Amino acid sequence: MIQSQGKLPEDYALSITAHVCDALGYAHTHGVVHRDIKPANVLINMDGQVKVADFGLAKATDGAQMGLTKTNMAMGTPDFVSPEALMPGVPLDGRADLYAVGVMLYNMLTGTIPRGAFRMPSVTLQTDARFDQIIHKAMEMDRELRYQTALDMRRDLDVILTTPAAKTGMQTIPAQQPQQRSADAPIRNASHGDAGRPSRKEPAAKPAPAPVPKKSNTGM
Repeated sequence: MIQSQGKLPEDYALSITAHVCDALGYAHTHGVVHRDIKPANVLINMDGQVKVADFGLAKATDGAQMGLTKTNMAMGTPDFVSPEALMPGVPLDGRADLYAVGVMLYNMLTGTIPRGAFRMPSVTLQTDARFDQIIHKAMEMDRELRYQTALDMRRDLDVILTTPAAKTGMQTIPAQQPQQRSADAPIRNASHGDAGRPSRKEPAAKPAPAPVPKKSNTGM
């Protein structure tokens, strides 16, 4: 879907991410870390049901469980791998999957992979700025600052779902106009020698048509 459409609508990305969080929440509570969350491993059937697939790299966090892949090994798709997964000897938990979910959410909203000093979706595409906060928290380098459970991430997604918000562009563009006018006010006042009183001089400038009759423009 991402490759064919370039990016996904916000409501699609929100719904898919929420259902992925539900699936991971179930896996994590049963002691399983997926370790390869990415769009290619998220399947959607014709009824719109979202399923997380390919647990081939999954690791059991419970040492009593056997038969899954080895621990303390960096596996997964590089762009979606959490920082701690690249550190030898660091045990992984569900927070590694949530890092990948943040990358995937960014990918769905923008059609690109967040690499290096990337810009948030609201900056480049004027999406809901609340997505930025979720992506930022999910992709924290320090996993202690990241979402601690899939349920925590799902709660923040639910806020976007249940509480509509104005687009970032609709919030910032009107806010810039009065700032430009107020910045010009001291310049106009300074020409009258009243830069220290912009608030009093500004209303007085509007009756300026008074001198017009002196130029024989009274008919106009």
